Amino acid sequence: MGDSAMGLFLKIIGGFVVSIILLLVLGWFFVKWKFGKILTTFVEQLAALGGSTVPPFRMNLRAIDASDEADEDAGKDAFVELCEDVEDLDFDLVGTFAEDEMMLKIKLFVQRQPDTWIVVYQHSTGRVWADVYRCYADETAWTFCTVGNPGLAMHPGQTTEWFADGAIADVVRAFQSKAPTENIASVADEKFARHIEAKYAVCMNWQIQRGGPTVEEIRTMAEYEQVEDVTDEMVDKVRDAWTTAISRFLSEMAVKQYSKEQNLSKEEVFRQEDRVVAIHDRMSPAALVESIYGWSPDDDDDDDFDDDDDPESRRINEALVKATGLIESGVSGKEVFRRVLEDSGREQKFELLGQVAKPIKADIWLRPEDDEDEFDDEDEDMMDEVDDFTIDD
Repeated sequence: MGDSAMGLFLKIIGGFVVSIILLLVLGWFFVKWKFGKILTTFVEQLAALGGSTVPPFRMNLRAIDASDEADEDAGKDAFVELCEDVEDLDFDLVGTFAEDEMMLKIKLFVQRQPDTWIVVYQHSTGRVWADVYRCYADETAWTFCTVGNPGLAMHPGQTTEWFADGAIADVVRAFQSKAPTENIASVADEKFARHIEAKYAVCMNWQIQRGGPTVEEIRTMAEYEQVEDVTDEMVDKVRDAWTTAISRFLSEMAVKQYSKEQNLSKEEVFRQEDRVVAIHDRMSPAALVESIYGWSPDDDDDDDFDDDDDPESRRINEALVKATGLIESGVSGKEVFRRVLEDSGREQKFELLGQVAKPIKADIWLRPEDDEDEFDDEDEDMMDEVDDFTIDD
């Protein structure tokens, strides 16, 4: 398959995942994007937005007001119209928020007795949709969505129904006739944005646990988006991207957990953040090699990493080949790291600091200092509250 065809597929699936990002909060599903019949136009839009194959594993909602809203936002008219339709149903506006990394604007509405929430979304590409939502004391939830069902596995505890292009009044009417009204968990207006962030994190933890979308789900998503001639190579690219993203996220969270357990000050964390690495058994071969050498060829860099005359390039290539072979033969990630580190001749420069048990069992190492590293005490605070979740070995 040519590079352009592969890139096309990854951008489609990437944009598909971009569309799910916030919707994962309320149930696992993908939005049917409607950017016209010219597929390349869709891909170009995604490329301009930096479309990724894997969504962020965490979200941060930022409250905004009317002065922060651009007059020429794509989809603004449809967004305003949908919000007006919601208000006509006697739902009260709670607030307007932006998720900058996900390129989303969100309006939250509520109707009490019984508590029913409507979340209206506007993506920067112009797509507008809504969810009708209710959560319960047993941490389950019901969600009715104004999009079609693409067949992605849903988080346990989520009951979801799909109304492709359904009028919001019809969706609300259906929701009110079916969703249980007992044991509702009431969420205060000022806490609902944080509730969304927490539910999103729980759903993404579940996705991390299972390793991302399955091969069958990726093919179903591609069919839903009317992508033709999907090859095993294309599917493997998507799976590999998820594996790498999950590996890196777990490493980042393990380092944060270590900092928390050691009661490190912000200054100590900032001084060491580029040197402390977490090594665990779900790391990809490229991530293991990168932890030792500072970088490694990954799927996106293969074309640029072909300087066989450079000794360092040869060493890193050889390390990647060895790490890949060991991982495929069943050797644990932590043991692979130790063997590749020994081969590198740099083991005396690495210091084992300790271990953590969550979110995954990991060894915490301190890499040798880079002379070019400088500490900037004006960096923003990275010590956010660490999520309390654990990934099975």
